Parts: sequence; C-alpha cells; structure tokens
Amino acid sequence: MAIVEVTPSDNPPLKYQGRVCIRIGPRRGFATAEEERRLTEKRRWGNLPFDQQPVPGATIDDLDLSRFRDEYLLTVVPADVLAENGREITDQLRAPRFLAPDGRPTAAGILICGKDPRAWLPGAYVQFVRYPGPEIGDIVQNHKEIDGALSDAMRRIDEIIDANIEVHGDLSGTVQRDQSTYPPVALQE
Repeated sequence: MAIVEVTPSDNPPLKYQGRVCIRIGPRRGFATAEEERRLTEKRRWGNLPFDQQPVPGATIDDLDLSRFRDEYLLTVVPADVLAENGREITDQLRAPRFLAPDGRPTAAGILICGKDPRAWLPGAYVQFVRYPGPEIGDIVQNHKEIDGALSDAMRRIDEIIDANIEVHGDLSGTVQRDQSTYPPVALQE
C-alpha cells in the first residue's frame, strides 16, 4: 500500500502530458479553458517581488516597531492623518507591505525596520573597500561592512564616504577653493 499526498501548487497551472489536471471538491478531471485561465491568473498574483515576500521564520517581534512609528511613518504619512488613524500597528505595517497577509514580516519590512536584518537576509549589507591605488590587487587601505536597518546603513555609508575622500585647498587666489579628490556624489550613486 502506498499513500501519496499531493498539496496545492504555489505555481499553477501544472501540466501533465499537455493537459491541466484539477480537483475541485469531489470533482476530478481536466481543466476547462476558463479554469486554466483562472489558474494562470492565480499564478501571476502569487508571484510577488522579493521585497514583498514573507521572510520564513521571522515574526513581528523581529521588527523595531518604534523605528517604524517614529521614523518611517512620520516621513511618509502626514501628522494630521496619523493623529486620526485608529488602526492597529499590524494594519499599519500591512499598508506599506512590511507584513504579509499571514502576519510574517516581508523582506522590505526586515530591511527597513528590522532589529537585525542580516540575521534574516545574510546579504543585507554594503561592503566598502578602499585601495591606495587604481589596482584592485593592491593592499586594502580601508574596509568596512555596513549593515543594520536601511536608514542607519545609509547614514553610516555617508559618514564613511566623507571620511575617505581627501579634500585639498587651493590657496592661489584670494578665496580658498576646496577640491575633493573624488566627487562624493559619484560614490553615493
């Protein structure tokens, strides 16, 4: 005796020998053109971009709710609207898709207001390396890995850029003109 358990596919419709088999309630058979169209539409709806996908194992406790309230909400929602807003924090987190419908944090939620984004998304960091010359094979002059919530990481990146760009003053005229060795905007891009 063999028991086979078939779970619904996350990527419907699936074809076997060119036909789509379905089971709806007690009915088993082949999908009609309309049923196949609905299954295809369901697949498109379920294919979410990476930032909207829930992070497996993460819970709302992995989000810094005070960061969400005090930093994110205040920058994207006018203060008078927030004052009138009587929604629960979970509903507020779902609006920008920081929480999936099942209550798990999404990748965007972890990156923007996560307590430790790198614990859930190991590649969630920026690596800064400075070489003394134009060759990558040169000895590393400065190296940093910047991680954390996105707003903290961006602020630290700006500080590192400012600390690593040399500025020379030109005193040849009546007014001192400062000139950086590399344009900061180019590094920020």
